[in-house]
Amino acid sequence: MADYTKTKKNRTGLAIFITVIVFIVIIVGLLSAVYFNFFKLGTKSLEILRKSDSVFIAETEATTAIQTALSEKETLLNEKVAELESKEYEITNRENEIIQKETDINAMNEMLNGKITDITKLVEIYTKMDPAVAASILEIQEDENLTLNILKNMDSEVASSILSNMTKKIAAQLTLNMMN
Repeated sequence: MADYTKTKKNRTGLAIFITVIVFIVIIVGLLSAVYFNFFKLGTKSLEILRKSDSVFIAETEATTAIQTALSEKETLLNEKVAELESKEYEITNRENEIIQKETDINAMNEMLNGKITDITKLVEIYTKMDPAVAASILEIQEDENLTLNILKNMDSEVASSILSNMTKKIAAQLTLNMMN
């Protein structure tokens, strides 16, 4: 019977030992879960422990205020970005307009240079003509501006010879228009 009592004591001691070990493992597991924030136990535990804590409440309020301020700044930033994009679009359009106008001006300059060259050639031709023949041709010229440009670009002696061979009325009209 002594062996039986000894075995029963050993079993009771072993059961207590195993119970203590299991209890320790459970506690270590729970502490690890809280410490390493498994299943968000750490955060939940802190929330439970700090619900009435004034520091926690102040931190929560401060965090909320910071989040609100950040949200407002983000909204303002988005508005500024939209405004910048709008300005960029407007600038791009204006740049395109300027490029188009430069192209138009260059085309007009080329056309004017061509006309100047043509008028220079005509001045040369009419200068070499007999003044009476040149006057008779210019009198019947339908484009008065062309006649004026030819006369303006001639040497004054040649132009006066041609004008003196025209009718007085046409010569007077051309002279008046040359002044304007």
